[in-house]
Amino acid sequence: MTEFGLPVLFVLLLWWASTGAVLYVVGLPRDTFRSSLMWATAALVVALYGIAVTADDTSEAGAYLAFSAALTVWGWHEMSFLTGLITGPRTTALPKDVTGAARLMPAIEVLIYHELAIFLTIIAIAVMTWTSPNQVALSTFAVLWVMRLSAKFNL
Repeated sequence: MTEFGLPVLFVLLLWWASTGAVLYVVGLPRDTFRSSLMWATAALVVALYGIAVTADDTSEAGAYLAFSAALTVWGWHEMSFLTGLITGPRTTALPKDVTGAARLMPAIEVLIYHELAIFLTIIAIAVMTWTSPNQVALSTFAVLWVMRLSAKFNL
């Protein structure tokens, strides 16, 4: 039970805690975004270093650390989007009379730079871990990206 139960519990707890932390930070007043992003960027740098360091670590601890690092990188991307740092060229609200398929292009205009940043990050993680035995960080980030895309297509 603990062989599978503890990793699942760890993933769930870290996922929900990090989601809660991101939502808390983006719910703060806008004048706090700069310092929040500064701290998040410091965490991003540490996480990218962690991904590089754990790439050859096939231990259980290496898997936990690689997962945590990938989730931290993902959290930085979410914060960068939700605080308005990395969005897209469209910065105005959609008019209320736009419906159906006409909403697609404005939506893409809002999201495109963020999606490109995620894509470039997955390439960077792949390059850092390509020939390494520990693929947890790459797999984690890829699954998060696929789930995000799936949610967008379903909406």
